[in-house]
Amino acid sequence: MRKSRDKRDRLTFDATGLRDKLEAAATEPGQSLASIVRMLVVEALDRKEKSMEKAN
Repeated sequence: MRKSRDKRDRLTFDATGLRDKLEAAATEPGQSLASIVRMLVVEALDRKEKSMEKAN
């Protein structure tokens, strides 16, 4: 189990393996999950915008 930088007590459960899937998309070692999610959202929005431009 990974150690959180957040010192508050909490219980986390990753039933879907999402953390591992997100970490596979990381561009640098130790990249935060929030950074990975932001990067993936920006890439998805960029792809959507490009596909809309092609449709017009």
